[in-house]
Amino acid sequence: MREPLSKLARREAIYQAAISLFETKGYENVTIQDVVAKCNVARGTFYLHFDSLETLLITWFDDVTEQTWARMRPYLEDLSIPFETCTRQVIHEVFALFTENPSMSKAFYCGGGETFMRRRHEAMFGKLGGKLLEALTIRHPDNHRRMTWTVAMLISLVSDMSNYASQNIAASDLQLLEDEVANFAIAGLKANLAFDQPPLDHHSGIDG
Repeated sequence: MREPLSKLARREAIYQAAISLFETKGYENVTIQDVVAKCNVARGTFYLHFDSLETLLITWFDDVTEQTWARMRPYLEDLSIPFETCTRQVIHEVFALFTENPSMSKAFYCGGGETFMRRRHEAMFGKLGGKLLEALTIRHPDNHRRMTWTVAMLISLVSDMSNYASQNIAASDLQLLEDEVANFAIAGLKANLAFDQPPLDHHSGIDG
């Protein structure tokens, strides 16, 4: 006789069943009944852990962006790393967010509800974009306002292009496209924010 699942294990089973269905059927084609049937729990049990499919989609997106941020963090927090290297790594990780699993990309761009759209915006522009902005502002503090706009444009470009790549570009060409997006983004940063100027030396208080 199988041991009953703990509350945490049951929640994880529902979560993993939903992810599997989102990947294979597409979020818009999945119902709560599909999820409870796949993990063999009662509908009431589902509602003990999640109040909607959209909540499951948000949870999935939050988890994936947390993993993406964990990979970006060393590059963004190490001020000795040149901004070009930092920017390329950010772009690489956002590309990986979608291209490593095209089914996930389709789920995240399926629309979802207003709550999910707001959460996706907060994660992409607030969390990931905000950390990039913070790292670049430390290096070049005189351009914060313009940099805010430029980073928002960068995140929008990279997330949309990575979604496009996951659905339309052959795997053999993904790196080439990623490099082209990175070159375009870095050129824009240099042109708009004068990255050719030396950053402020925060230790001495004078330009380095």
